[in-house]
Amino acid sequence: MTFITGVADEQMAFMSLSLPLCEWVERTYFLYSGMRHKDQLNRWDHTIKLYRVWSQRRRKHELDATQASLSTELMKATKDAAPIRPIGA
Repeated sequence: MTFITGVADEQMAFMSLSLPLCEWVERTYFLYSGMRHKDQLNRWDHTIKLYRVWSQRRRKHELDATQASLSTELMKATKDAAPIRPIGA
């Protein structure tokens, strides 16, 4: 695959191709498992490597979004849970 060998820029294609590639590999993983053999030319090696990179990058994006959402909720909860100041304090 051109992305793994550096012929093409995988970061340029990530946003548009990562979801279909990751979903396809996950749906057909049993085929990859059955067709890969030790000490044999591995036709799927680049696909699996790209899947590993892109699936982790996708997971990082998901976790970053979750972290941002949780930070916003935490700031709101902290503000809403502030102690009530007594009169004259």
